[in-house]
This record gives sequence, structure tokens and C-alpha cells, in this order.
Amino acid sequence: MSGSNLNSYFYDLVRVIFVQYLQTKKNTMKKNIGTVDRVIRILVAVAVVALFFANIISGTMALILLALSVIFVVTSIISICPIYSFMRLSTLKENKVKL
Repeated sequence: MSGSNLNSYFYDLVRVIFVQYLQTKKNTMKKNIGTVDRVIRILVAVAVVALFFANIISGTMALILLALSVIFVVTSIISICPIYSFMRLSTLKENKVKL
């Protein structure tokens, strides 16, 4: 690929991703995390915090894992995962009325 073709390719890729983001932005505030997913996220966060305070993990890796743990807890509390919204995924079961 020449330089101009490569630039055009990346421009098109960024444009497609941005358009998809704008289309999914309408649905970003819908809950998309189910109960099992929430429990798993909180358990992983608790495990990381326990490993940190037990001095099993330390340094940069510990800080990265602690930051991810905070994200897991926040997304579990609000039941919204922006990555799931962007990818149009949901682990939330829909309530269906049976007659």
C-alpha cells in the first residue's frame, strides 16, 4: 500500500468507527449488564483488592488491576458497560410477559 492509500484506509476506518459510535450513542444509557455478569465483576474486583492487600500483586500491574477493579465495580453498580453498548452486547435478560 502506498502512503496515500494507507491514509485513506485509516481515514475510512476511523469514519466507520465514529459513525457506529454515533449510532450506538442513542443506546448508551440502557442497562446492559445482567445479574451474573455483575456478580462476576464484583468478585473479580474483590479478589484483586485482596491480592493487593496480601502483597501478592504489586507495582504497575497492581495499579492497573486496581483501576480495572474500580471500573468493574462502577459498571456493576450502574449496570451499564460502555464497551457492551458500543459492541451492541447485553447480558441482561429481557423480562417477557407470559400469558
